[in-house]
Amino acid sequence: MKTLGVLNSTTISANALSLLRSKFHVKLISKTADDIAECDILWAGLEEYVDRRCLEQAHRLEAIATPATGHTHLDAGFLASRGIRIESFHGRTHLLRDVRATAEHTLGLILAMLRRLPAAHQAVCSGSWEREKFRGREIFGKRIGVVGFGRLGRLVAGYVTCLGAQVIVYDPFVKAESFQNVSLETLLQTADIVTLHAALREDNRRMIGRREISLMKPGAYLVNTARGELVDEAALLESLQKGGLGGAALDVVEEEYTKRPPDDPLLEYARTHDNLILTPHIGGMTVESREKTDMILAEILCGLGD
Repeated sequence: MKTLGVLNSTTISANALSLLRSKFHVKLISKTADDIAECDILWAGLEEYVDRRCLEQAHRLEAIATPATGHTHLDAGFLASRGIRIESFHGRTHLLRDVRATAEHTLGLILAMLRRLPAAHQAVCSGSWEREKFRGREIFGKRIGVVGFGRLGRLVAGYVTCLGAQVIVYDPFVKAESFQNVSLETLLQTADIVTLHAALREDNRRMIGRREISLMKPGAYLVNTARGELVDEAALLESLQKGGLGGAALDVVEEEYTKRPPDDPLLEYARTHDNLILTPHIGGMTVESREKTDMILAEILCGLGD
């Protein structure tokens, strides 16, 4: 029986774990070369970066399983050089039709940003009870630009349409049949809220840079629940500081597996301003979504589905 190592920073749903134990010797391990060297398969969540240093002694390793669509938390180049396959949802998004957590989180971030909910909550907890100070804005009637019209982009477009927003879409690979398809420039110039749902590729890193942010309407909002590397954080911060953008909500940041110092400019700004909301890549972290994704990936590993 092959050994499947689960990093001790990762949790797996009980049903998925039970299925895996029927096919593998499942072992809880640390991210050390010695532990990983004992594994035929490694189960790694998004919690930690699995780098070359801990993989160099993994001579038995056949595959890394990760319940995600992106691989920025894995040293994909080194894995490819060793012939170690990655089992994930990349190219298998048809299996995630009923996984909606990130789309719901996107909607939650939009509402939190427009209604200034974190700041209002903090004010009440601090003993204040003010209404006028937290006059917000509505989704109804807004033009929302969806960048990337895959599974999540489609879900978000449907959600905000139900709330009375007008949706425009930019995706160079997919035509949105029910919505207006526009260029990225047109989307940035005309949208009140821009929400990113594009997959990260080498040719779209920092696709929202200084020039793109300068095209956005004064007071517009940016939401990113896709990948942090899609946005130039320095340009975003500069626009927020100068009053260009009205606000931003980020569930992902650049190089999120590198611990940021307390005086990191993005964190420092978020501490002292209520128009930047940061969450720790929790878009997909719901009980329901993790139950579904863990089970789907376990079935793939056990040869029961794809």
